[in-house]
Amino acid sequence: MIYKNTILNIVDNCGARKAKCIKICNKIAWGKVGDLILVVLRCFYNLKKKIKKGLIYLGLIVGVKQWTYRYSGFFYRFFFNKILICNLQFKFLGSKVYGLVSSEFKKKVYRYQGIRFYYKLLAYSCYII
Repeated sequence: MIYKNTILNIVDNCGARKAKCIKICNKIAWGKVGDLILVVLRCFYNLKKKIKKGLIYLGLIVGVKQWTYRYSGFFYRFFFNKILICNLQFKFLGSKVYGLVSSEFKKKVYRYQGIRFYYKLLAYSCYII
């Protein structure tokens, strides 16, 4: 589960490595796979990309460290909390997704002005478990 002030790893090539959660964008107090959160970027490796220091971005949770139960009967977990970065107009800022993406991510479909942006993010990712 992702709470406020949680430090998260970014698994795309937007130019940042870590982010800090400042707000969960649902009615529950925690975030799980597929939820949107507001983040501030912390650690950078390339500032020449589309990101800027000190701005607020949307983060999309694709993996959590907590054990997750599937209806098929097994549990799984990731080694760290993983997110993807989008701007406030739901445009994905990277062009690649590194590592695994949870399949619960496919089941959530957000609509913003009729655009399903999850399916584009799934096309960028190599492995879905």
